[in-house]
Amino acid sequence: MDIINGMTIGNMFNETVKKHANRNAVEYMSQYWSYKQVDEITDILAIQFLEKGIKKGTKAALWVYNRPNALFVLLALEKIGAIPVMLHTSWKAESVENYLRFIEVEYLFYDEGYLEQSFTDFVKHISTPALREKIYIGSNICLVEDKKNAFSQQEKDALCAAKEQVTSEDIDMILFTSGSMGTAKGVVTTHFSRVNNAFVQAAFLRATCDDIFGVVLPMFHCFSMSGNIMAALSCGACISFPESRRTKHVFRCIDFAKVTVLTAVPTFYSALISSEWRNAYDYSSLRTGAIGGAGYSPSFFLKVEKELGMKLISSLGLTEATAGVTASRYDEPSEKSAHHVGVFLPNIDGRILKRNSLQECRTGEVGEICVRGYNVMKEYYKLPEETEDVIDENGFLHTGDMGYVDEEGNVHITGRCKELIIRGGENIFPGEIENVISELEAVAVVKVLGVKDAHYGEELCACISCKEGKMLSEENVREQVGKHLAKYKVPRYVIFMDQIPFTGNGKIDVNKLKEIIREKGI
Repeated sequence: MDIINGMTIGNMFNETVKKHANRNAVEYMSQYWSYKQVDEITDILAIQFLEKGIKKGTKAALWVYNRPNALFVLLALEKIGAIPVMLHTSWKAESVENYLRFIEVEYLFYDEGYLEQSFTDFVKHISTPALREKIYIGSNICLVEDKKNAFSQQEKDALCAAKEQVTSEDIDMILFTSGSMGTAKGVVTTHFSRVNNAFVQAAFLRATCDDIFGVVLPMFHCFSMSGNIMAALSCGACISFPESRRTKHVFRCIDFAKVTVLTAVPTFYSALISSEWRNAYDYSSLRTGAIGGAGYSPSFFLKVEKELGMKLISSLGLTEATAGVTASRYDEPSEKSAHHVGVFLPNIDGRILKRNSLQECRTGEVGEICVRGYNVMKEYYKLPEETEDVIDENGFLHTGDMGYVDEEGNVHITGRCKELIIRGGENIFPGEIENVISELEAVAVVKVLGVKDAHYGEELCACISCKEGKMLSEENVREQVGKHLAKYKVPRYVIFMDQIPFTGNGKIDVNKLKEIIREKGI
């Protein structure tokens, strides 16, 4: 696949509008907007934003749920070269204020809120030195009226000039890392990275203008932004937003809009296949979707495919790589795709490097998964030392994931560098143990961590939440691991929890989990 050089998000969207003007671009709560309508709406918003002083380089935060108004504002900002800063919907006001201050955000767009959080109440108390205006864009208001003929030629010329100033090398947005291993960092990427990744993601899904993307992951999530929003816009597909991420609303959305592409993290797929609402709606329209963002077992991968009747694309991505590192081949048998995360994406330099020497590993040899190319971020915002820690002098982004490449070029993940457990001199990757424990029918979520031990240095602790109505004993878990793995990989500690803590990005919150373990005296 050729890289689409020099294209901005605005250029990409404009090309799609030319080809698919009258096709549906967005669906929400049974209402549709065509690509032509979205183009007109976002042009009007862009003119209004320019009048407010929002221009190329202006940082404007979005604290919003997945709704059409959020997408319209995002696209309007992209057209004029402003920098959307996507905030986690689960963050509290204090965290939001801290990040607004650090990123030096000038404008804050917000809506009603998410779940029990009322953004409208929180925003009243937010104040930072750079913040000039707070703008409400709730789903209960119409952002624009029919004003396309009401603007002066001067205003239209100003919009055209603003669009022309945006280049593919400009910053497209700032997304945040999950913070699962510490404080979330702002990841700075470019239009070039985002657009080319969007085309590649759409290609691996074999997406066309006939597809309907069900967007269930939050827009602040890199997986959603690249693999859902931008991938759909790159090929003229329709974006369908469910009323909420509750499984009832998701299945209703799939049924009504006839969703064909559903990309999600493992925990969300798990919620769907175990939902009481699954049999109340028709989801036979589902064709494909990517799975990633967290680990899963081969049996889980195959179960999702069987239960939902769709072809899954296994993948590896991270915010620092514009969400795209690997993806499995569409035509590959599922029995194979379930055991790896696919091949390195086209036109990037993907390698497995030794941790200390940075030499390339042999086929089958475990090292760190590293990539270099269009997908790599510019930097962590205002964190030069942290940026140097992950991007080496040769331009390779070190993903923090350990793995190997097999004879067919497929990448296999063995664990996280920071999660490597060294017990009595033996290197243990938690993912291997987690996959074995996940095979137990009663297990909903499992995370294996290392805890300090006076004799071995570290011991293994398995944290498990069981499916509703199911139970396990510590002995069940140890027997399962001992049956399949070496004795030193059997967890000494097994902790059962009602619920494993997760971050807003759908990843297990390792820091909170460690706190819980310490509170239990382990």
